[in-house]
Amino acid sequence: MSAEILAAKTTGTTTVHAPVTKQQAIEKCKEYTKNELAASVIASKYLLCDENNNYVEICLEDMWCRMAKAIVQPEKPELREEFEKRFVELLRDFKFVPAGRIMYGLGNRFVNVTLKNCYVIAIEEDSVKGIFDMAYRAAETYKAGGGVGSDISVLRPKGSPVHNAARYSSGSISFMDFFSRITGLIGQKARIGAMLLSMDVSHPDIIDFIEIKSKNNDDIRFANISVKITDEFMKAVEADKDFDLKFNGKVYKTVKAREIWDKIIECAWKRGEPGLLFWDKIISEIPAQNYPGFQTVTTNPCGETTLSHGDSCNLGSMNLSKYVIKPYTKEASFDFPSFDIDVRLAVRFLDNIISMEKTPLPFQQQANDNGKRLGLGIMGLADVFLKMGMRYDSDEALAVTNKIMSNFMISSYDASCDLAKEKGSFPVFNAETHFKSEYVKRLPVWLQNKITNTGIRNIAIHAIAPTGSLAIVAQCSSGIEPVFQIKYIRKTNLGTAKEVVEHEVLHSVAQEYVDYHGVSIDKLPPYFIGAYDVKPESRIRLQAAIQKYIDQSISNTFNMAKGTPKEQIGYYYTEAWKSGLKGITVYREGSREGVLVSADSKKEENREQNVIMIHQAPKRPDSIKCKVHSVKPNGKKYTVFVGFLGDRVYEVFALDHGLAGVSDGMEGEIKKAKGDNNESQYYFESGCLIVKYLNRYEDKEASLVTRLISTALRHGTPLEFICDQITKAHVPVTSLSRAIARALSCYIKEEETKGKFKCSACGSKNIKFEGTCYVCLDCGSSKCG
Repeated sequence: MSAEILAAKTTGTTTVHAPVTKQQAIEKCKEYTKNELAASVIASKYLLCDENNNYVEICLEDMWCRMAKAIVQPEKPELREEFEKRFVELLRDFKFVPAGRIMYGLGNRFVNVTLKNCYVIAIEEDSVKGIFDMAYRAAETYKAGGGVGSDISVLRPKGSPVHNAARYSSGSISFMDFFSRITGLIGQKARIGAMLLSMDVSHPDIIDFIEIKSKNNDDIRFANISVKITDEFMKAVEADKDFDLKFNGKVYKTVKAREIWDKIIECAWKRGEPGLLFWDKIISEIPAQNYPGFQTVTTNPCGETTLSHGDSCNLGSMNLSKYVIKPYTKEASFDFPSFDIDVRLAVRFLDNIISMEKTPLPFQQQANDNGKRLGLGIMGLADVFLKMGMRYDSDEALAVTNKIMSNFMISSYDASCDLAKEKGSFPVFNAETHFKSEYVKRLPVWLQNKITNTGIRNIAIHAIAPTGSLAIVAQCSSGIEPVFQIKYIRKTNLGTAKEVVEHEVLHSVAQEYVDYHGVSIDKLPPYFIGAYDVKPESRIRLQAAIQKYIDQSISNTFNMAKGTPKEQIGYYYTEAWKSGLKGITVYREGSREGVLVSADSKKEENREQNVIMIHQAPKRPDSIKCKVHSVKPNGKKYTVFVGFLGDRVYEVFALDHGLAGVSDGMEGEIKKAKGDNNESQYYFESGCLIVKYLNRYEDKEASLVTRLISTALRHGTPLEFICDQITKAHVPVTSLSRAIARALSCYIKEEETKGKFKCSACGSKNIKFEGTCYVCLDCGSSKCG
């Protein structure tokens, strides 16, 4: 990477404005979007702030110009001005929407972050070194703003002999919590780090892997999980045959394939996880799979990009809804000529990201430079159908989709060939190797010949992401998914002392139809349908059609009614495999509480007020169970003791020094006794180890912090509220209180939130799951988008 390009990435500038507040920036964005939520998300996640959190970008035009000015730096100097104009026009009005990392990081002169959303990091060897190397690399990646996918199939199963003090391995599953906690510890602006962990269906630990998130084990709450399903396994399920569980060629156990299959279905029905990756289909289709060093390890956290070790997402989406001519009329049509021009320009935009990207770690840079992988996708497909007067699940919609996606495939691959002629193919390109892919063999003959003669710029070009927050910003439907609800309830003033205001909101296209025809909400045509009105069979059919034109993969959540039986999910999974899907994720309404509900739903009858109820603390027993944590705020070591009353976190103590014989993760009891002057004394006991006087501190901060937290816990304050308030407080991340909050956060359980998911940013339960991520429809915060 040249110094000039790196400078453009980190010092790109736009029109200089006097800094403004966040609210002023939101109001300015609202002038364009006419939508408060979209304006709020743009300001919160993508506009630039200076070191004092004052906004130096005040509107969308600033953001678009900043990105366009930065992205042209890899071009020849004499071409930059012209391409800058073209890129601004492409970005303006959200015709093309780059991924969030690009929108925030490209031209950002205040923060140096990765321009890639997610990376895959392999565990390179089955050893402590391999495990901790992966953990370190993940932490560095999170620090730069990226997410991580990894596969734990390489780790030996539980009970395997090892040549160390343990003698027997704790198994692959035992490290999942470790990887998950690292994900939760590293903060990123307006988002939480994302992780996916996958495992081969033939691994001896597979049952434990499948069940881990269905046993209310929230220790893995910062990672999504997926099973790599093989054709051999699916055929064994169909024939009700035995299936070998093996590691390094050794068979550990033989079980009925349906035993594993039934566990997958039960857990997906119960929790929406694990997702399925149809592995044989993936590796037969992906062009990169046939290149040494680019074999697919797993996917990114949302599943749309199939990646090798060190490689990464480079995402952007064409907003299809912007290409409908004469919408809401009988003459509505799709503007293919304009779409072709813009797809080609979007390929160039993402290819320039490759030239500008400085990855968190050197091995990632090598994958970035040698493969030049893109991830161009689509969004707003459901809006195209609505603007053209079609039901999402109709034959008409399927025919339009095939035509759009065929044009998308040809335009993008042809553009990559043109770039190869202009700038050179990706360094490891080999025509013979490339044509081993079943996908490449399906390209038109003339395009295959062009790849042979000119080469191709990118090892992969397509990926359809869930586009959760970006769909809010662009005010369109997400990815290839149907509109979740045509109308829904949105709440404002969350988290304040004011009365919560609820109002009915229409999906943007429905609102446009109402405004265009001057009709009431109740007069919407019958083709305005939501996700629960679309049968999964129709969605499988549509995704299978689209998959033919996509060289990587698609993130797509199948929404199912609450009463859907387990057997029906098994049927859909089987149909997905038979239809050639590369993966599938299901969400049964109610399997994860707190998901967005329709305006007609009665679920909202029992809304909770934003009030913390303080209960009379129960009498403390003389002895309660305890776990130990070691923390090092500001470089000083503290020993933190977390006490439990039953399953509930009840109190916390901290000693301002390390203790010999006390280690992180140790369990024991905290006992209460009477000392001099009848004063209460507490001491920790574990085996023969006794640590006395846990209520005596030389460090006054430790005394105050732990007394306040313990008081709140004993009187019933929800643990997640305490951790959230400490995190929101304006105290350094290295402080003792923040360190204690991180230790306590691993004990937050669903039952403590009354079984309901809440947005960590605003407290809303108005949450929609997309892929294996979520997006809050009240404030726009997302877990992995």
